[in-house]
Amino acid sequence: MLERASKDAAECLQRAAECEAQAERTKDPTAKQSFLDLAARWRRIATTFEYIERVNQVLSRPNA
Repeated sequence: MLERASKDAAECLQRAAECEAQAERTKDPTAKQSFLDLAARWRRIATTFEYIERVNQVLSRPNA
């Protein structure tokens, strides 16, 4: 489960980078903003996966 969350977060960050690259290539201001908005959404999703991973790590620790 933890490894999957890391892979999911990495994939989201990759998609965000792709959207940012598309934003750089386009001349259309509306399209550029759409790509940047989409990149921000992908980054928020990645942050959520990272948070889930941290929570799962805490929950999987044996009680002291």
